Amino acid sequence: MEARGGPAPGQPELRSLDDEGLPLPPRVRSAVSRWLMRGLVFGEKVLFLAIALALLVIAFVVFVRGVRDLIMTPAGEPLAVTAIRAVNNVLFIVVMLELVRTIVGRLEGGGFQLQLPSGPEPRETAPRHRPGHPLWCRASRQSPEWSK
Repeated sequence: MEARGGPAPGQPELRSLDDEGLPLPPRVRSAVSRWLMRGLVFGEKVLFLAIALALLVIAFVVFVRGVRDLIMTPAGEPLAVTAIRAVNNVLFIVVMLELVRTIVGRLEGGGFQLQLPSGPEPRETAPRHRPGHPLWCRASRQSPEWSK
């Protein structure tokens, strides 16, 4: 039995927010609506998996082509151009893998990895350093002696 102030002692507390910090929708009561919601959640997971696999395939193809281009460089092509292409390929692969990692985190229930901070902004923006360190400033924002 649930008390007015919250769950009864020994009962698990009901979550009011989802994994992204948004309020949970009201509970679905009809069987058709529950079936539809389960289908939508399953479809979302399948699409996320398909996107993650597509990104991995793209990253693999770029890797293979980049290695091939690096090994079979045309004789007249400058070394700088070859090096820039290789770096571009590596950076593109890193971006693809970061996207895949974000999708995997979402599927594991961690929400999206890149989230805006919620709540009020911090009041003090000055860096906090230990006293005695040359970059340490007092909370009153007085200028440190070494900067004068």
